[in-house]
Amino acid sequence: MKEVVLFNHVVFIESFVDGGINTTDSIPQWLDNSNGDKIASTIFKIESINEFKEILNFVERETLNGLKPIIHIEMHGIYEGLVLKDESIFNWRDLFDQLRAINIKCNLNLCIMMGACFSSELLLQLQSLDQPAPFLALFFGVEKVFTPELLQTYEVFYNALFEESDFNQIQRRVLEKCKENNFPNLALITSYGLFAGIWIEFLKRNKAQMKHNFIRRASELKSFAKHKRVFFLLDQYPENAERFDISLSMLRNSKESLWEEGGVIIKKGMKIEFK
Repeated sequence: MKEVVLFNHVVFIESFVDGGINTTDSIPQWLDNSNGDKIASTIFKIESINEFKEILNFVERETLNGLKPIIHIEMHGIYEGLVLKDESIFNWRDLFDQLRAINIKCNLNLCIMMGACFSSELLLQLQSLDQPAPFLALFFGVEKVFTPELLQTYEVFYNALFEESDFNQIQRRVLEKCKENNFPNLALITSYGLFAGIWIEFLKRNKAQMKHNFIRRASELKSFAKHKRVFFLLDQYPENAERFDISLSMLRNSKESLWEEGGVIIKKGMKIEFK
């Protein structure tokens, strides 16, 4: 898959109980390069869940006017969700549902940058491939993350936005940075990689059963087609068939796995229901 970069606005959302470190003050300088190219950005410093939801609702409405956003979130994270300045907790499930709604409206062009501890919990809210993808790309942390590591990785990501037209190359540069600097708790994953990785794991687990069972293989092919159609919104956006060019035979022959990206192991926490 070659995914052309289409983002046109970065929405920063920040909320810290103790003030935190203002990482959002450092990032906007990376959105204006020496050639005069610039990505528009807006910073929201909020205190409550209601404010958070209002901003996400606003972003969702603006997608109808052509907004293709990067939503960059800087907050404290715990297993239950994001902790806002007023000490309320926005649970991962509710956040996941709102972000997916935005991703649907902007035709799978939502990139999410999560500068929060335990933000891999957001990814773990995916329970089925019978629903649309929650994002085009997600940057997240497993368990605790640290500001110096985040800032170094953000700089690579935002600089790459000006230098790469293919999101796969942006992802490669971020993951290389994480590997070179030994940031094992940080990763950037795409919806394509997520879909492929889940199916590769399923095929590995069921390889022996499927080998000589043609009825089950036919059923498997039918499930794959349905998952691909729903997850990548092919009925709503037919052009996505070309954007997300993936086949079952391609995955059967794959030697790679989603879970090897960035050295982050989280598959044990995912519970994907296959129908």
